[in-house]
Amino acid sequence: MKATTYIFGNFAGGYSQYPDNYTRDLFSTLSKARKGATEIIYHRDGALAYYIYTREISRSARTFIGLCYVFNDVLITDFSYLFDIFEDTITNIVVKGELLEFTNDGNLSTKVNQLYTNADELQRISEYLNSKLSSLGRYAEKMPPINYAISNNEWKNFSYEDTQEANAVVKDYPNIRVIKGENYDTNALKGYAHKLKTKNEEIKTLTNEILKLKGEISTLKRQKKQFAVVVVLIIIIAIGLLIFMAKINDKNEMIERRDTKIVELEDYRDRLKTDSVNLTSALTSTKKTLRLTKKELEQLQTNYSNLETEKNELYAQSENQRQTINSLRDKNSELERTIANLRSSNSAYSSSSYSVGASTSQSLGGHDNSYAQWLYTTRALRINYFYVHPNKSGYITIGLYNQYGSLVNSCRTYVVSDQWNKVNASFELSSYTKYYLAIIEANGISLGYHSSNSKEFNKYQTGSLQILGSCTKDKSSYQTNYYQYFYSINYSLKN
Repeated sequence: MKATTYIFGNFAGGYSQYPDNYTRDLFSTLSKARKGATEIIYHRDGALAYYIYTREISRSARTFIGLCYVFNDVLITDFSYLFDIFEDTITNIVVKGELLEFTNDGNLSTKVNQLYTNADELQRISEYLNSKLSSLGRYAEKMPPINYAISNNEWKNFSYEDTQEANAVVKDYPNIRVIKGENYDTNALKGYAHKLKTKNEEIKTLTNEILKLKGEISTLKRQKKQFAVVVVLIIIIAIGLLIFMAKINDKNEMIERRDTKIVELEDYRDRLKTDSVNLTSALTSTKKTLRLTKKELEQLQTNYSNLETEKNELYAQSENQRQTINSLRDKNSELERTIANLRSSNSAYSSSSYSVGASTSQSLGGHDNSYAQWLYTTRALRINYFYVHPNKSGYITIGLYNQYGSLVNSCRTYVVSDQWNKVNASFELSSYTKYYLAIIEANGISLGYHSSNSKEFNKYQTGSLQILGSCTKDKSSYQTNYYQYFYSINYSLKN
C-alpha cells in the first residue's frame, strides 16, 4: 500500500510545509479551524482520501505541527490506530531533536523558525511515516462510491472516545474531525518530559538555596564590619581612660604637695581651716570617682573579651556556611552532568525498538520470586521496558546482573496485583555478553511464570538480544522447562 506524506506547521517564522504544492491552501485552511490540542481530519476529494493530523505546540504562540497521509482510492477505517501512528511519529521527532525539543520545564517547543530550514530531517520524517504503512493494511478498504445524498461541505465532529462512531460513518461523509484533547503523549515522551521537569525543579531549589546563603553571607559581612567599629570604639575609650588616669595621678601628686604645705604652714591652720575642709571634700569626691572609673574599666575589659569570643564564633559560622555553599555548588554541577548524560544517552540509541520473549497473552502457571532469567547479547543495546504479572500490589526492585553475579543496574517500581505491569528499565548491555534479570527486593510479591520447553526458547535465541533460559539466582546454569518472569522485553540498539 502506498501513500503520499506531508509535513506542515506554523512555527515562529510562519507557515510552511514539505513538500510545498497544491495542497498548501487545503492544509492551511483546515489547520486554522483546529478545535483541539490534537485532532485528525478526514477529507475526501474524489478518489483521494486525506488523513490530516495536527498537534498544538503553544497556544499563546499559535504554533503547531501537522502530518498527513494522502491515499488514492484507499479508505482507512480506524482513526484510533492512525492516532497511534501519528503520536509515535511526534515522539520520534522530539527524540531526534531537529525540529521539536523539550524546554527545561518539560514543555514542548519548536527548535527552528520554519520547517524548510532542515530538509534532511523532513525527508527522514517522511520515510518514517512511510515505514508505518504496512501496519495500516488491515484497516484499508477500497474507496466506496461517493454518497451524493450528503453535501461535500457537511462535517461530522467526534471526540476520541467516539472513534468507533467515526469509523462507522467514514464511508459516507466527506469531512470528519476526531478531536483528542488529552493523553496524546506516548509513555516515552511523558517519561522524558517528567525527568526534565524534575531536574529543572531540583536546579531551581538549589539556586534558591544558594541565593539564600548569599544573603546570609552578606549579613555576616555587615556584622563583621559592625564588630570592627565596636573594636575601634573600645580602643578609643581605653586610650581616654589612660589619659584620665594620668590626670588623676597628677592630682594625687598635687594633694601630696598641699599636705606638705599644710605641715609647713601649721601656724596658719586656723585661718586656712575652711580651705582645708574644702580640699578634703574635693579629695574624697575624686577618690570615689577614681573607684567608679576602675569598675567601668573592668566592665569594658569583660565586654571586650565577650566580643572577641563572639567574633571567633562568627568566623567559625562563616567558614561552615562557605563549606555548605561549596557542597551545594558541587551538587548542582552533578545534577547538570546527570541531565547532560540523560540527553546524551537518549541520542546514543536508535529510535527504532525491538521485542523478544513471551507475550502478555501467555497463560500463566503460577507465581514465585526466586528465579532469574538469563540473557545473551550480540550487539550493544538498551532494554527500554518489559512486563511482569504480580500476585500482590506494592514496590519491587528488579536488577540486571552480569554473568559473574555483579549488579550492573536496577530499577524500583510500583506494581498492581493480578494484571500486566509495564516496568521502565533503561538497562544498558554490552555486546557478546551474558546477563540475567532477577528480583532484588520482592517485599512479599511473587511474579507470574508459565511452563516451557526448549522448542519455545529456541524462538528467543536469535537476534541482538536472546533469552537463554531460567534458573535459581544462586546457580550459573539455566533451564528451559519454565519461563520466568519478564515478558515482551523491548530494547533499542546502540548507534
